[in-house]
Amino acid sequence: VDSRMSRGMNYMVTAHKATAVTHSLTGNFTGAEDTNLILGKCSHIEVYSVVEESDQIVAVLDFDIYGTIVAIDLFRSPLDNQDNLFILTEKMQFCVLSYDSQTGKMVTRANGQFLEKTSPSNINLLSIEAGTRMIGIHISMGKFKIIPVSPDGHLHEAYDLTFNEVALVDIQFLNTPEEDPYFGIIYENVFEGKRYFKSYYIINEELEDGPIQEHEVDPGTSKIIIHPQGGFILIGGKSFEFIYEGIIKSNDIPSEIYASAFEFLEIGDSCSLLIGDIIQGELYHIIFAYSDENIPEIAVSEMGQISYPSSLTSLKNDLVFVGSMYSDSQLIRIGRGKENTIEIVQNYTNLGPISDFCVVDLDMYGQVQVVTCSGVKKDGSLRVVRNCIEISAHAEIELPGIKGTWYLDPPSKSGYEKYLIISFLMDTIILAMKGEDMEEIEIPGLELDAQTMYCGNASGGYLQITSKSVILTSDEGKLSDWIPPEGSNISICAANMNQVLLACGNTLIYIGIEDMKLVEKKSLTLEYEISTLDITPIGDGNPTSSQVCTVGLWTENSVGIYTVPDFVEISKTILSEEIIPRSVLLVTMGSNTYLLVAMGDGNLFTFNYNIENGDLSHKKKIALASQSIVLKKFISGENKTNVFASSDRPAVVYCIDDKLVYSNVNLKGITSMCDFNTPSLGDSIVVTTEDSLTIGAIDEIQKLNISTIPLGEMPTKIHHDTESGMLVVSTQSETIGKIILVDTQSFDVLFNFDLEEEEEGLSITSMELDDQNYIVVGTGFINENEMEPERGRLLIFQFYQNSLVLKNETLINGSVNSIAEIRGYIICAVGSLIQLYSFTPNEIELLPSKFSINCQWITSLETRGNFVLVTDINSMHMLIFDEDVQSLECGANDITNNWNTSSAFLDSDNLIIGENSNNIVTMKRGEDLDMGNGTLEKTGHYHLGDLVNQIKPGSLVMKKLDGQGNLNPMLYTTTNGSIGVVATIDEELFELLLNVEKSMIKDVVSVGGFNHEEWRSFKNHRTTEPKEGFIDGDLIESLLELPKETIKRISDEVSVPVDDLQNLIEELSSSLH
Repeated sequence: VDSRMSRGMNYMVTAHKATAVTHSLTGNFTGAEDTNLILGKCSHIEVYSVVEESDQIVAVLDFDIYGTIVAIDLFRSPLDNQDNLFILTEKMQFCVLSYDSQTGKMVTRANGQFLEKTSPSNINLLSIEAGTRMIGIHISMGKFKIIPVSPDGHLHEAYDLTFNEVALVDIQFLNTPEEDPYFGIIYENVFEGKRYFKSYYIINEELEDGPIQEHEVDPGTSKIIIHPQGGFILIGGKSFEFIYEGIIKSNDIPSEIYASAFEFLEIGDSCSLLIGDIIQGELYHIIFAYSDENIPEIAVSEMGQISYPSSLTSLKNDLVFVGSMYSDSQLIRIGRGKENTIEIVQNYTNLGPISDFCVVDLDMYGQVQVVTCSGVKKDGSLRVVRNCIEISAHAEIELPGIKGTWYLDPPSKSGYEKYLIISFLMDTIILAMKGEDMEEIEIPGLELDAQTMYCGNASGGYLQITSKSVILTSDEGKLSDWIPPEGSNISICAANMNQVLLACGNTLIYIGIEDMKLVEKKSLTLEYEISTLDITPIGDGNPTSSQVCTVGLWTENSVGIYTVPDFVEISKTILSEEIIPRSVLLVTMGSNTYLLVAMGDGNLFTFNYNIENGDLSHKKKIALASQSIVLKKFISGENKTNVFASSDRPAVVYCIDDKLVYSNVNLKGITSMCDFNTPSLGDSIVVTTEDSLTIGAIDEIQKLNISTIPLGEMPTKIHHDTESGMLVVSTQSETIGKIILVDTQSFDVLFNFDLEEEEEGLSITSMELDDQNYIVVGTGFINENEMEPERGRLLIFQFYQNSLVLKNETLINGSVNSIAEIRGYIICAVGSLIQLYSFTPNEIELLPSKFSINCQWITSLETRGNFVLVTDINSMHMLIFDEDVQSLECGANDITNNWNTSSAFLDSDNLIIGENSNNIVTMKRGEDLDMGNGTLEKTGHYHLGDLVNQIKPGSLVMKKLDGQGNLNPMLYTTTNGSIGVVATIDEELFELLLNVEKSMIKDVVSVGGFNHEEWRSFKNHRTTEPKEGFIDGDLIESLLELPKETIKRISDEVSVPVDDLQNLIEELSSSLH
């Protein structure tokens, strides 16, 4: 057993922040004249600027809060000229933030915390009085906390108002700025099953009855909406009530609306209301028609489908932001008049809610990808998440048959920014760029009726190499050429500004460029035919010439380094007995020089190269692709050297802290690339595929790239079958449940299996029997009249020609919530029971049970060796499978009684568990496991602030062979769409990072001034305990963004040099996400 695990030493970090939008609002936050959209996403705030002259929102700042956000609102005090942001968290902390446009920093104007026990369902009822004289928060049953606000925005000591109505549905201040403060509530009489509206005045910090008392409303009434032109509306499922100066007018609506989001549209003197339906994903438009009275008639029209809304925010004129927790958020344009239409302007990716995920190397090239079951109902989809560097296209041209691309820097007098050379099998074209326009030109002397093998700038002009010649030319005409010996062709070439290296079969030829002439200097006949060449300048010497060249050979599959121009062999290495080297590159990155050798099978060898003595060392190998790779050096921002590896799985090789890092790009099947940096486009590259050419910008850093595969129904479970390479997914629509088979390359749905009426797929696994691969599916029949499902099925499928054939099934007395394979048997979680089955293609047999565990509702099963981890909603159990007697025995139980949502093995003795108060817990088994009455002891706990619903082994980072240690990371997903990583670390690193954490907490003030220790403390309905056994990786990695003087102070406190500390954190970060 790994001792570090038993001590509960874990590093917890977010790889992808929450994407579910829980709150959205608009105002003037970053400046008096700025129009901002502000989004709340779990514990993260994003601020956007609304661009007036276009339908765009532009991100201007984002920041994390030490707390899960339950309510936000903007307010402006009389003496302020821009809005303040009020934030309330689940732990009843609050703060007021403003933005200093002069310094570009957030300012915490006030903060505090209410210590009363609260009901989680009620603490998000926040209302700010129209005159900004007070802020009200309903923090517990019948208690309204009032925070007085002075004209300068200063918060005063809060006081409590109590009322008898406890089952509150909504609360809202109703007064105008000129009136005395009063508020209204919607509450439910639980004994009668009815809802009522009631109002209260606030007089001298006391409550007095308001103008409306105990007015019965539609049972579906859930929201009080203040009308901008006076009065307010009670929003019900089947009717709306407009109330103005005590007069109530009810309006029935044609169909029931499940209202979840509201927003007024004000243009000129007109005012209408948008309502989003959370059940149907519909947008409704409410028109107010006034006669002579102040009470309008209300007309309701259905506008069309949107994402399932959690918020609606009007930005300008007809532009509306749809925030969603359940599908992608949207920017939409509202059609006016008779059209009454919706136009989707932009979608914003939301992974949440993630119901399940699998970790899989889809292309078998060494970097896993996460495939999530995301969204609900019609917006259900699979999302493919992978870590890569993104190429953002400026322009894309359909142009099949491209063999290579190069750039030329033209003379300034030409008026062009760049020349782009494009080679085809039989000819070459030249495109010249001016601004954003390109036109085809000719350069005197360049051979355009042949395939170009190389083209580039050279001393005094341009250099072109074809199979028949080497040409040196200029804008005025040809300067010099070189023709290979009669009967031979140029087979391989490489060049730089002053040197040309050629291969004619097994003859190596060196040509220098002297006085604008091509001069053959040396030739050498080698034993085998040459497969690849390189003559890239290295080190800090002459950037236009090299003193060495690299040569790859057929037959013996070797790479040699030779001096130039004498061709004296410096070093040589044999790489493979079967695969030839197809591309070599000697390149300096960081403070090291590396030899990169790309093989014909997609593997990449790397060596450290000693410029002084020519030694090759630190040989490593990584599987970058499945086909041949072409290596090309390119320069990115800040003059940083990188290497682009063109292949079926293209990647970028770069250096961080003298360590090579490999990151895939977001495009596939790249055949060639070249630099294309221009004043108009900035840092850009050109990449080609078999049928297209793309000019685009390339990211400086890798980030998560997300692809969406729409299903039109909700995916609930996913399983990757490694034998077939297929994804097996259970889906649920309003009419039927399905089991579908998805191809992992095209993501086409290859096969559908319809379940029976009211039946849902709840669990999936694979297992092998007699060398045959089977898919096992557990189901449940969901009937709203049953407290728990009373029936389910166990279905056994076999693969046949990209489909599934049902081989066997058996009826189960309950729903099969989870299944797992152990030693050729099937374990099922059926309600509160564990059942063990043996099966053949023709028979499924329930084996007798010899044990009993106390469970209420088992949610998942995990197996490791002969151990079975059972996750119940309020307990954990570890079982042992006895192969000799084909039975399960109870090994250990937990005694914490947490409400568990997910779990996984860290190793055979240690567990990690997610629970419903947004915490993560680690446990280990005691030494008494084999006695049958062992205990599972808690070794650590940590407040994440989001609900973890799945935890599985895996990583989002390509496996590197240059040694970051074996961290064995786990991935977790949450309901709000975040993805995180948990990794176990050794005691020395844990203690160091713990000290860094303590120092940062002391030296760095958080946004909102919230306490980090309180934020990460374990808290549920029974207890609060300081975090234990975890390092907050989000905090640790934020050190890299701190001012230098702060980093220096922290490094001094932990007695680690600044560079070493930064390198350690950067390496840890790049190793995990």
